[in-house]
Amino acid sequence: MNLSRKMLFLLMSVSIAVGTSACKESVDELLNSTENSDDSGSGDTGSGDTGSGGGETNDEDDSDEGTETSEIECFGTDETDIDDDVPDWVKDNFHCSRIYTMTQNNVEYLVIETDDVPNHGSPYHGADSEYYEEVPDGNREQNFDLEEQDFVIKFPLTPTTDDPAVTVPGACGVAVNGVVFYQGSSSTGSLDDELETMDNGNGHVAGGSLQYHYHGTPLYVEDYQTALLGIMLDGYPIYGEKEEDGTEPTDLDESGDDPTFGHTHATSHFPNGMFHYHIRDWDNFGVPILPNSMQGDASSQAQVSN
Repeated sequence: MNLSRKMLFLLMSVSIAVGTSACKESVDELLNSTENSDDSGSGDTGSGDTGSGGGETNDEDDSDEGTETSEIECFGTDETDIDDDVPDWVKDNFHCSRIYTMTQNNVEYLVIETDDVPNHGSPYHGADSEYYEEVPDGNREQNFDLEEQDFVIKFPLTPTTDDPAVTVPGACGVAVNGVVFYQGSSSTGSLDDELETMDNGNGHVAGGSLQYHYHGTPLYVEDYQTALLGIMLDGYPIYGEKEEDGTEPTDLDESGDDPTFGHTHATSHFPNGMFHYHIRDWDNFGVPILPNSMQGDASSQAQVSN
């Protein structure tokens, strides 16, 4: 019996002994007060249990939020959803996509599913969209808007070198924000006219498929000149026009008819070294664009579905 109960019984005994109504009223008031206090402080049914449970729930929510790979807002239907076994260089940098690994025909692939909707302003969201943003001064807007896609693109986890270099039309890679890359040329062979329709993010829309895409540097990616910008279809990463320390890249593959503008050395993502591409102004457009050729094995027919 706890102390408060002992006091109650003592007071009740006094009340009975002296027979005074005042003492009885005091006992009743104290009893009611004690019962209310016991109910509110109960560990079984009172608010104390609810508070404790709420605290545990909040801790779990905080933990879940802490494991998210990105807090970057996505403008399409896809949110960032990346499996734990995905390589860190992808897990730590990509967003607005569903990313996982799979094995097919004894080949391990990284798979990116994306709706291909840019997470930045663009006129190609549509004039009525909250994300509408005019094209830069001097550019002209295309007369059609982007459509959400249903890309499923497979990238070999262990790239293998192809000789000679391969050229892949259409979607040939994915930027870190889930938007597809197109090579540094158009179906007409020149980007001159197409560059005039680029938005502030350096993207525009393909007329037939209504796929939004980048031919060059995705300008809304943070530190785009030196950052990891995405992955090409052969599984190799692609960086901005400069090295991570801001210096000009050296020893790039710029020879022959199909230069890849890539080289091999250590980066912050690959401390042991990795072949990687750089976006470069290789065709005198005045802006860095993607290479037309890739170093490794790649096939849009086998690896890209939409």
